[in-house]
Amino acid sequence: PLTLLGDAHAGKGEFETALGHYQRATHLSRVNHGLNAAEQVPIVYREANAFKAMQDFEEANDREEYAYHVLTRAHGSYDAEILPGVYHLASWYAQTNNVFSARAMYEHALNILTATGQAQSEVALPAYRGIATSYRLERFPPFYVSGNSDNSAMRSQFEPEYANTVSVNNFPAAERALQQIIAIYRENPEQYSLQAQIEAILDLADWYLMWDKYTRAHPLYAHAYGMVSEIDGVDVTEVFAAPKLLHFPAPQRPKMPPPQMRGEQLKGVVEVAFAVSKNGHVREMTTVASVPEGMMDFRVRKSLRMSRYRPVLIDGVPTAHDEHRYQYNFAYFPKVTTQEPGDAE
Repeated sequence: PLTLLGDAHAGKGEFETALGHYQRATHLSRVNHGLNAAEQVPIVYREANAFKAMQDFEEANDREEYAYHVLTRAHGSYDAEILPGVYHLASWYAQTNNVFSARAMYEHALNILTATGQAQSEVALPAYRGIATSYRLERFPPFYVSGNSDNSAMRSQFEPEYANTVSVNNFPAAERALQQIIAIYRENPEQYSLQAQIEAILDLADWYLMWDKYTRAHPLYAHAYGMVSEIDGVDVTEVFAAPKLLHFPAPQRPKMPPPQMRGEQLKGVVEVAFAVSKNGHVREMTTVASVPEGMMDFRVRKSLRMSRYRPVLIDGVPTAHDEHRYQYNFAYFPKVTTQEPGDAE
């Protein structure tokens, strides 16, 4: 009942109240089932979600890691029963851009699956996808960072020692992970939808494109195009008629004025027209709209220069697209000046 009451308050956006009920429920679970009993984990995850909603990511991280600690005490670090907890913590690390810790957890999942003979089965797909995604996030972070910036997020108690175990920008490791996904689909194609198989091929093609391996990317795009063309009722030319955004590092926001000088929050927009080359690069940019003028257009254009697109495919061939548009919406606070008493005449 305490957990349900917490859920009710969380559904109303009353997260501090919800958190109090969850914490009481966790305490009662520990008293009744034991300090390291797995029964408390679903409630601890709710605590983490409440902290996330309150923007307290340090406490949320603590709760996520505590839940995993409980599972390791309840099942052991290499028992297959712990896999859902491994994937849960890995997903959290990936969401917070803690790429090294996320990769360590996905690799740990793969080690468990290998030991149990399931590394070539469907249950291994999240591990392979996670490993590939971690390398992609490392090379292409979701936000713009300068060359001398540290783009790592909060450190984790489960993060391995960098010097000995972490591989950085390991192209072959991610390539093997994406290839293994395709191999699992091909092993039992009747178990998986054709759409899933096509998306796996496109993921590998996109990977090659983003790492400038065009001679590998283009044949895979052609293969995927051919598979889509065989689906009844689907117009393959429409599917690949427009460039698809693969990576856009969110631009740095303008510095906000001090609280006492902030006006009412407003919405801004930047729209840019440009060409997309056959290899997915942005070319020939023109600013179509910038409101407020000059506030974010330079930053957006800078991010677009670093972005990558899946190119248009015509008859399976990657082709340049002359005109494409991207619209970036943002919120900002205009700077206002307050008139001091006595200034008026």
